[in-house]
Amino acid sequence: MSLYNEKYRPEFCDDIIKHMSQGKSLTSFIAYLYDKYELRITRKTILNWASRHEDFGTAVEVGKSRALAFFEALLISSTTGVLPKQLKDQESTGVNMSGVVFALKTRFHKEYGDMSKLEVSGTIKNETLTSEQRKQIAQRILLDDQTSE
Repeated sequence: MSLYNEKYRPEFCDDIIKHMSQGKSLTSFIAYLYDKYELRITRKTILNWASRHEDFGTAVEVGKSRALAFFEALLISSTTGVLPKQLKDQESTGVNMSGVVFALKTRFHKEYGDMSKLEVSGTIKNETLTSEQRKQIAQRILLDDQTSE
């Protein structure tokens, strides 16, 4: 049995949703797990859990949506002048718009990132790559896409 299966617990699903609902990241969940359960894991372990445990994978996606909602609430509050409940509970006096915009553009770049256009021309001949090489390239692209979120 591999290490990540031994450490995974179903209650992590609720934990990660609550954690990310506060605007916190998937990576900072590692510190949370260490503080609460004294677990020493890596981001790769979290991603493995998400791919191997459907309930945890769903919880991660819900958590990402909740984190986005947290920052969008901050953005809206800056235009209305009304602090969201999370900030009132922390006795905050305001919202740093530069920080909110930075978080939205970097953490939620698919929704809020600067748009750029890259044009590439040329021809790629498929027969120059072996089937195994094409598979490795596709796996790297998928892994890069997963880790950038």
